[in-house]
Amino acid sequence: MNRDFRGKTLAEEYRQPPFTPPWWLSGPHAQTMGGKLFRRDPDISLQRSRIDTPDGDFLDLDFTPDPDPTSPLILLLHGLEGSSRRAYMLTAYAAMLAHGMAAVGLNFRSCSGEPNRTARLYHSGETEDMGFVLKTLSERFPGRPLGALGFSLGGNVLLKSLGESGEEASTALQAAAAISVPYDLAAGADMLELNFSCPHMTVEGSGMKVSHAFALVEEFTEIVREAVSIPIIAKLTPNITDINEPAAHAKSGGADAISTINTVSGLIGISLDDNTPLLNIFGKGAMSGFSGPAIKPIGLRCIAQLAQNEELALPLSGIGGIETWVDAIEYMLCGAATLQITTGVIHYGYRIIEDILEGMAYYLEDQKVDSLSQIVGKALPNIVPTDEFDLSRQGVAQYDLDRCVGCGQCYIVCQDAAGQCLSWDDANRRPVMDEGKCLSCMICSFVCPIGDPPLINYKEVKNKPEVIPMRSAPCRG
Repeated sequence: MNRDFRGKTLAEEYRQPPFTPPWWLSGPHAQTMGGKLFRRDPDISLQRSRIDTPDGDFLDLDFTPDPDPTSPLILLLHGLEGSSRRAYMLTAYAAMLAHGMAAVGLNFRSCSGEPNRTARLYHSGETEDMGFVLKTLSERFPGRPLGALGFSLGGNVLLKSLGESGEEASTALQAAAAISVPYDLAAGADMLELNFSCPHMTVEGSGMKVSHAFALVEEFTEIVREAVSIPIIAKLTPNITDINEPAAHAKSGGADAISTINTVSGLIGISLDDNTPLLNIFGKGAMSGFSGPAIKPIGLRCIAQLAQNEELALPLSGIGGIETWVDAIEYMLCGAATLQITTGVIHYGYRIIEDILEGMAYYLEDQKVDSLSQIVGKALPNIVPTDEFDLSRQGVAQYDLDRCVGCGQCYIVCQDAAGQCLSWDDANRRPVMDEGKCLSCMICSFVCPIGDPPLINYKEVKNKPEVIPMRSAPCRG
């Protein structure tokens, strides 16, 4: 190194002896747990300083007390989703101060507790912010020895910066060290799914809100596309008018696939005792995400709409209400090439995956199909707009009255919500059909408690007059 400190390089002055664990904590796993359980977080007073970046954003730095203005100043870089005030950072500050050195923690963008101004985040390969901070520190503390310590992702940033700087690295830093660095980032993931859909985000302009601003979907996808070479899948929200619009922008930004749906925004209910929405978070509630079997029809619709979009032409991953092999097959018939399950696993555990796979295998055997890829999108030709229905073919509801339990649900719904084609035989407790009035709406079959096979079925009637939906009269005046 080109700068000496007390006649030695910074690395030589503060070189630690080899680590020797205590006899009662010799194993690495025990040491990991021991540090978490037995070591108290040091009480370090940090002073925050905000610096403006050249691109109009800001970075927050946290400085420790300065034991000696001539002592080395060490820049600490935290890990993924961390901050400069995490426990491991506080422990590192304490160690620096114990050796007479000051330290400063860099909070990567949006990690200091406040969202940043620009649509730019940090990642393992982004070194500009670190370089800018080092330049700022060298100008603010001229002639002072500088070092750097990076944890996990922060270690990746530090090592990449050193590699990019080459021999010039020694002019900025006298010493550098990286701890617990992921050395093969490509092995950490085969694909990245970008969350443009979660309604639970606490930072404004993230999650579901991104899907509402199509330009952000494209911009955020582009940022990730520039940073990684592995496939990107954009996860989109159903809480939108036309899901094809954000999907098109995700494709323009470089997405390789689309996944949908995430949870449906709603309110579970309101407590009648204290007027608080459920879920109750210390007296407050929010429009949150609803999931489970009830949202499957919405998920199937979104997957089918995307699959029928010839301009999109991206692989689809189906999500929403999948709990059985039937649910899984239905999603694939609508165009999903892969499936994702969360709520079902929460309810029943991972064992449902084995049940689903077994059922799908039996289905393929029954259909004499060799591969699931052969059924992807097979239902799409049959999913058409309602104006393509053949209304010339009419029919009626057909009842198997020998199995009727006389509950009267079909009569009630026909009178109150359908064509009023049923009357009621009180003596026998059976519905009586007037086929001329029946609209074959089949609402009666939806409320009938007898199924497997259904008691009420559709029967086509030849030459039955076509039923034309009543059109409203034009508004006058």
